[in-house]
Amino acid sequence: MANLERNDVNMTYHDDQKKKNTIKTQLMTLHLGIFKT
Repeated sequence: MANLERNDVNMTYHDDQKKKNTIKTQLMTLHLGIFKT
């Protein structure tokens, strides 16, 4: 059971990382768009 709980924690952690990375990518894209114009 402990292993399953640990997996859940890892999954949520990775999901958070993905969301943060997505936001970072979007911000970078916005900055690039601003600089290009």
